[in-house]
Amino acid sequence: MGIFLIIWTWKYRDKEGLKNTSILIAASFLFYIPVVVGACFIPELGAFMIPKTIAYVLLVVTGFKFFIKDFSPENILKNSAVFLFMGLVGGVFYREFINIFPWGEFTTLSIVHVHLIALGLITLFVIYVLMQSERERIEEIKIPLTVYITGLTWTVASFLVRGIYSITSSKSELFPDAALSGIAGIGHVLLGVGMVCLILKIISIKTYIEGAENEQ
Repeated sequence: MGIFLIIWTWKYRDKEGLKNTSILIAASFLFYIPVVVGACFIPELGAFMIPKTIAYVLLVVTGFKFFIKDFSPENILKNSAVFLFMGLVGGVFYREFINIFPWGEFTTLSIVHVHLIALGLITLFVIYVLMQSERERIEEIKIPLTVYITGLTWTVASFLVRGIYSITSSKSELFPDAALSGIAGIGHVLLGVGMVCLILKIISIKTYIEGAENEQ
């Protein structure tokens, strides 16, 4: 499946939205293979999950820029669908990964798909519904929405890195735990700021529209 995606995206690399995606997908698999094959023998190979996750984040950013270019409620709906797909993949990945590396303790991999479905699919779909009748003012939520999606992507990526690292490193501390927590914290801050700004902006828009209608 991975080889098919690399070939397909390379074949259509000149199409809008697919530029550099084949390179990012190939890099993601390239860094992931040593982890799956050798991390159980050499725990330090788990560190390859960091560049793998960076490639994953850049892939998400590439897709986001394509969908958000001409900003409209439909773009929000498309991003919602993307997070649905990512959530399903995240759930399957978690199950398959712990089959390869048996793990009986809590891992942040187990909450990746929950965040993607709840904070990605459902939240963006609600925003899409709310903004359907406010198309003329939708540009006002573009910046807070971008911050929100960036924070969600960062948070999920940190969950992936921390989860895979904790399992493949066999609890050996290759990186300070505080550093991993700090990286995840940045994503949570962006996510929280984006969510608050989104809520306040949507309330402001709705309040203004209702006030204008009452004056008429």
